[in-house]
Amino acid sequence: MPGIGSNYNGTFATGNLEYRYEDKIRLLYDSRKASPLGIPDFSTVNYSFASGRLATFGSLNSRLKGWEESTTKMGLAYYHSFGNHLSVGVIGRKYDITQSYGRTDSGTSFGSSTFFFQNSRSNYETNISGFVPGIGIEIKPTRWFEIIYTHEVVNLTGNQRGTGAALLFGTISNSSSSATSSSTAFSLLLFNLTNTNLTYKGTVQNLDFVFRYTSWFATRYGFTQERYTRKFENYISISPLASASSVLTNAILYPAFTQSEVVFRNFHLTIEFSKGFN
Repeated sequence: MPGIGSNYNGTFATGNLEYRYEDKIRLLYDSRKASPLGIPDFSTVNYSFASGRLATFGSLNSRLKGWEESTTKMGLAYYHSFGNHLSVGVIGRKYDITQSYGRTDSGTSFGSSTFFFQNSRSNYETNISGFVPGIGIEIKPTRWFEIIYTHEVVNLTGNQRGTGAALLFGTISNSSSSATSSSTAFSLLLFNLTNTNLTYKGTVQNLDFVFRYTSWFATRYGFTQERYTRKFENYISISPLASASSVLTNAILYPAFTQSEVVFRNFHLTIEFSKGFN
């Protein structure tokens, strides 16, 4: 998932299915698969952590790869007509979103008696879902032209799981005085499992201009903006040789690194076919 304030261009494959009863009660189904054309780096993060007399300073830089998202939305809407030219409706949908991506991390860490350099690769899968309410407005100036606007408020919860491997180089200094100090160099290959809960909050806005050529054929020219803030909670990382201080440090730092605001902006052309049943 793109980092703080990230924006990118991507490709979208979408499908929509809608059933209407007397143009008031509507059953809705939407699906979308998205993948970016390019992903920016995370910003480099500098941090410090102190515990008693021990202090740790470091920096971390991350790059994402192979990010993909699959979204399905199923729901129900009810629209009430005010004359022949205006309809206002309420919408309720169940969102299910699955995301997968890889991440590479590199960074350095300095302590009072330690120095570390790490390079790691991880893969993550995220599943989030929830009920999303919204409103819709339809304006019909003529029989062949419509303007449709919807606004939905998103508050989803989910879980992310990850697996990874890290190559760690470093030195540890052992000294009782400056005259008897010594350093030991080491290298380690570590494997880790991560699990965290997350929240996904934001809005989805959609504006369509519909041109109806016949009773069964129309085209939609539209713009969609999705703005989300993703926040991690209850982060857990399991790795061999992990100390209590490193687990605590990860629990504090990881949510700060990965909290992000994500914006999708999508211009779309939809070809619409419809069939009436008497």
